[in-house]
Amino acid sequence: GLAGLKVPVWATPDESWTARDLIGGETVVDGEIVFRPGWVLRAIAEDRWLVLDEANRGDLDRIFGPLLTWLSGGHVAVGVESTAADAKTIELGWTSGACRVEVDEGLPGVRRGAIHYLAGDEWRLLGTYNALDSQRVFRLGAALGRRFVRVPIAPISPELFQSAIDARALDIPASTRRRVALLYQAHFASEATRLGPAFFLGMCTYLRTIHNAGVLAVGADGVVST
Repeated sequence: GLAGLKVPVWATPDESWTARDLIGGETVVDGEIVFRPGWVLRAIAEDRWLVLDEANRGDLDRIFGPLLTWLSGGHVAVGVESTAADAKTIELGWTSGACRVEVDEGLPGVRRGAIHYLAGDEWRLLGTYNALDSQRVFRLGAALGRRFVRVPIAPISPELFQSAIDARALDIPASTRRRVALLYQAHFASEATRLGPAFFLGMCTYLRTIHNAGVLAVGADGVVST
């Protein structure tokens, strides 16, 4: 069940990312060219979900290109473990149950060996992105988009935010919490300016810090009047 899940692997793509970062690719170790697993292979090897935070900061269509067949349930070869003549291929696939890595030694003269990274049927690849940034970062193409389920997460209501800040910041004066809540409400009023609660709850950390420094009144006025 979900209660038994391991902590996911978190990674944040950027515009320099390629398939080598996500999947893996050749690198030099002790003077030898070898295959270094990328984020997907490492997460599978550890049987942990992979979360790509701010996913559209990278060019996902280019990064995921080699994985499109795999994301549709197929098996794909993504590299070779080294330049040795008998080097094993690196392959991605699926299995039932937990993720696992299987090594096929192959048969000399008949077939090359392989290292199979097998994602379990409960394994997930998640991506987060801010729809408001969609015009300023990379877009998700149709081919890749069909392989993901999109789950919109709307900002919570101002009423829920007031409850959240009251629960998270009881050590901050109620009047100050109310002013931060009013800031949230003002942003929530227009679809173009709506933000999630994290930014505003993050203000509490700042307010708490200056409160401990004995300058709450000055600092709070500055923050909540911005």
